[in-house]
Amino acid sequence: MSPNVFKEVFTGVTKEMMSVCIVVGDLTEFNQAEVIVNAANEELKHKGGVAAAIARKGGPSIQQESIDYIRKNKKVATGTAVHFTATGNLPSSFKAIVHAVGPRYHAEDKQNSCATLKQAIFQSLELAKNYESVAFPAIGGGSFGFPIAVCANIHFEAVVEFSKTELPTKLRKVYFVIIEENVEVFLQAAKNYLSDILLEQPPTFESLSPLSIPHLVPNASSASSVLPTLTTVAAQQYPKRKYKKHKASYNVPELGTSLEYIKISQGSIIDYPLVRNLGGKSE
Repeated sequence: MSPNVFKEVFTGVTKEMMSVCIVVGDLTEFNQAEVIVNAANEELKHKGGVAAAIARKGGPSIQQESIDYIRKNKKVATGTAVHFTATGNLPSSFKAIVHAVGPRYHAEDKQNSCATLKQAIFQSLELAKNYESVAFPAIGGGSFGFPIAVCANIHFEAVVEFSKTELPTKLRKVYFVIIEENVEVFLQAAKNYLSDILLEQPPTFESLSPLSIPHLVPNASSASSVLPTLTTVAAQQYPKRKYKKHKASYNVPELGTSLEYIKISQGSIIDYPLVRNLGGKSE
């Protein structure tokens, strides 16, 4: 994938109407968010992984502001985050950078490791509350040692909890900008939180291959098997919501021409269209 090409594979919205998106691409080239989150260490030495990429793209001002902070404050505690405004040569949409310090993963103390990582992500969201959007990498992955599936679940858990707080915030959109190889585990994490994050938009037709529709529904191998399962999911996850099956005809040979989707409504309309934005014409 070209560095400047981004593929949005999931868009959801929490019950409090905070949007959550999974985007595949290079975080340092992303230009749709006002805050970029960096996976930092306690000394704010941006020498490896995402931190090095952000510092390299942003230029010397990012590291210099970090050096100035450490001179005054010694270090940033693990499980916390700090907010700076020097974004250097990063895309112009970024107005601030948040350095989140996650822990090293220790399997023998998994509970504490996970709680500390969630705290760092939650605090990053708090520091972004005066902005409308924020973009995260996979904090805790890479050299920090978290299994990516554990990492992904913690990201969604932190966003859901933050969304439920009554803190005043301008923040309405959270992006997880990740590499291609982590897509499936982040999509699975999104599925794990379907009771809290309502699917607003399915993957585009481009991303259905090789990802395919069944990643939303385990053991589904065809459109016909996905449909009843989605209906069941709707009934189980949203028992108090009204939902209807609708039928439409789309010019999508790979999935057949007669396709159904589920619409769930209560207040604001949220729907589970099986086929939307696929480029085919509905009849």
